[in-house]
Amino acid sequence: MRERLSALKASVPGDARPVNLVGDFYELLADLGAATWDPDDPMMSSRLGTLARCSSILADYESVRRRSRPDPNQPGAQKGGQDRGTWYYGNLAIYIANYAKGAYEDFDGEPDLLVDAVDLTTVHKAKGLEWRVVFVPSLTKSRFPSSRTGRPRDWLIPRHLFSPARYEGSDADERRLFYVAMTRARDWLSLSRHERITKNRVTASPYHGELAGHTATPPLPLPPVEQIIREETAEPVTLTFSELAAYRACGFAYRLRNLLGFQPFLAPELGYGKAVHHVLRAIAEYTMHHGHPPNLEQVSGMLDEGFFLPAASKPAHQQLKEAARRLLRSYLTQYDDDLRRVWETERPFELHLPAAIITGRADVILDKEGGEVRSLAIVDYKTSTDPEADADYALQLAVYTDAGRREGLNVRAAYVHDLKASDREPVDVSPDAIVASEQIVEDTVRRLRDRNFRARPGRPCSRCDVRRLCRWDSAAGTSALPGRAS
Repeated sequence: MRERLSALKASVPGDARPVNLVGDFYELLADLGAATWDPDDPMMSSRLGTLARCSSILADYESVRRRSRPDPNQPGAQKGGQDRGTWYYGNLAIYIANYAKGAYEDFDGEPDLLVDAVDLTTVHKAKGLEWRVVFVPSLTKSRFPSSRTGRPRDWLIPRHLFSPARYEGSDADERRLFYVAMTRARDWLSLSRHERITKNRVTASPYHGELAGHTATPPLPLPPVEQIIREETAEPVTLTFSELAAYRACGFAYRLRNLLGFQPFLAPELGYGKAVHHVLRAIAEYTMHHGHPPNLEQVSGMLDEGFFLPAASKPAHQQLKEAARRLLRSYLTQYDDDLRRVWETERPFELHLPAAIITGRADVILDKEGGEVRSLAIVDYKTSTDPEADADYALQLAVYTDAGRREGLNVRAAYVHDLKASDREPVDVSPDAIVASEQIVEDTVRRLRDRNFRARPGRPCSRCDVRRLCRWDSAAGTSALPGRAS
């Protein structure tokens, strides 16, 4: 470890290659033997989770410092951010000393899908979540809405250079936040206030007063504990399909990333697939609005405007942009009829099963499948060439098809479209295939509930960001821990 740190220190002034702070940190952890630490041991889990918070500090710093921006001297091009040199490390030290020390929460354990406990959270962090019972306390005048809302503040930037009201808040902002708090409850909601904590009385929040017709006095109308226990059933787990696919790919890598919190590397090609999808969506919307696809010159304009890679340098951005241009040109040549059939883009879906709720978005839905109006086909675009991911693409489309049919949509077909090969493969969405996909999802979620984080050593290990923290040797398929099987 001393040798590695000395080598890193000697390389600081160099500018031959970008710095990979997260990758270097993982190499240091490997020197410490982190791959041999067993996260099933609570002490080791706490140690790993705390170190994962350090990776969050490094990843956050890199995502800002290395972030690209448009090149003002060349429309359609972008310039990379700072990614090497003495000041890259110097600014990291300033960031840690002046901000990071108090800005990151401690590791409080891995999330447990089966834990029987009360969640304490802020309203902001509760966005998008739901509980059967929710308590919103302290609805007093100075707390909710906040007494600071709308008050002018001292800013380091002159007020005429930005819109300070956006950051100082308003009553409308606080009301929207209050609405978020109330709508987190599925079955039962408690909105309460106190009259005093010390000797001084406090007045009620105006929001609490507006709900006077819906108030109740103690005792609270909660069901008996025995009834709750008797009626309690396993709550479905809510996952995005990306999370489901990540767990299916490797349970141990999923645990390191999603539960312990180790961050991925910031690669130049980060966001390439999303950038291509963004331009495809712009092409589809243009066609829907004008009745015909854009020409190649207009597509180039869409690329100049919307093709952004947050971590790419100028040469890398230009190279990947040209690759995207070739993909889009090939698509427009062979599948321009699709653009006249677009029914919806970026369509959200939710599949509700007894054990899980799987969420996601379909890239595009085409109408007139087989020549019939309101006969739909779901198409998912892929830009990678990993054959091992094909099974997940098929499962993803089966899940979206299942969800769409449950909504009443007439989804007759689904396709995986390989943009690089300019090829389209149908996915089996017959009733038997849909039943099989539901079983796969249920079995996968059941393993996740049981905390089965079995590794899947193999070829993908060479591309895994957290492989230096993995106890399994992907080549030999054996464990780094004595007595443990792969």
